[in-house]
Amino acid sequence: MDSFFLLQKSSSDIKNLNIYFIEVMKVLRKLFLLLFLFLVSIILLDEFFTTHQYVNTFKSFMVPESRISESILEDLNSDDYLKSENATYTIIRTTLMNLGYEQWLDYLSYIDLKVYKDNIMQDNNNELLVVLNLTKNSAVIAVYTSIDKEYKYVKALDGILPVQNISFIEVPHDNLKLLQVEQLIDERLGAFYIEEFIEIFLCAEDEFKSVWKKTKVLEEIYNQQWIDPQSSNDQWIKIIENNTIDILNENAVTINVIMNRKKLTAVKDTIPFEDEFSQVEELVTEENYYWSPKYQHFILFEGIVRESTQPVAVIKDTTIWKESFLGLESNNYIIKTSEGKISYIDKSFIIKP
Repeated sequence: MDSFFLLQKSSSDIKNLNIYFIEVMKVLRKLFLLLFLFLVSIILLDEFFTTHQYVNTFKSFMVPESRISESILEDLNSDDYLKSENATYTIIRTTLMNLGYEQWLDYLSYIDLKVYKDNIMQDNNNELLVVLNLTKNSAVIAVYTSIDKEYKYVKALDGILPVQNISFIEVPHDNLKLLQVEQLIDERLGAFYIEEFIEIFLCAEDEFKSVWKKTKVLEEIYNQQWIDPQSSNDQWIKIIENNTIDILNENAVTINVIMNRKKLTAVKDTIPFEDEFSQVEELVTEENYYWSPKYQHFILFEGIVRESTQPVAVIKDTTIWKESFLGLESNNYIIKTSEGKISYIDKSFIIKP
């Protein structure tokens, strides 16, 4: 009898153990599922917060401090120095945060601010353009769109040089405005180079596209040995460029450029003084560009690729590029297809109209 009860008790214990085991497995499955979901969430959130486009959009909609108010802009233009200074720092700080440039916050007082308003996104709203000149060779333009007396960050034009000025080019009959950015690169300490140039951008969908670029003023000095290692190190070359650029937008947008480029040389063991250079070559020529809606670019003319029927836009003639003064001659056109592909081609392969 005792054996019978012991067997019955043992069977009961086994049954209870099985039930307990099943319950434990259910709990473990739930924990595994929760852990899996947690890991997936971490991966997705990491992608979200490490992608500037997502995090900036999130900030703009959810964080009030990521927007710039009209009142701040009014303070920026105030005659009250303290108000204007506080507004300047607020706009710079807000823009740095929107761009994900938090590493620049420690240098906030050294950043140059410029602010402009115009409609460049064809949305019938005035955009706010905030220019931050970060260093002597780095700048960024942040674009804000107007919403209920505030401006929400939407996109940026980065990878540019310090901005001297911004202006806007209206394209007649096309409901289009182009962004004209005057930039400066100053490397006179060490590199003997300074250049002012104009670059024009089209704000297209989610990006800015460069549609024209030309030097205004240039001065640079080379040692001949930097170009040709076989040359003597006392041979120096100086190139000076002063170009007149007229942008007209009457019936169509056209750009007329009168180029004046000079090459000077000197012989000296060290860097020559200005009056020690002598002019040996000069180029004076004229270029005329016009805006092409078809190619979404400023072009010299539209031609045909020889032995084909493919029309292309000629956007640059390399025979007059600066490098020709350094002995690096070229006989190419830079062309653009209607699909947007840009390439070099020998001038002999293009048939002019």
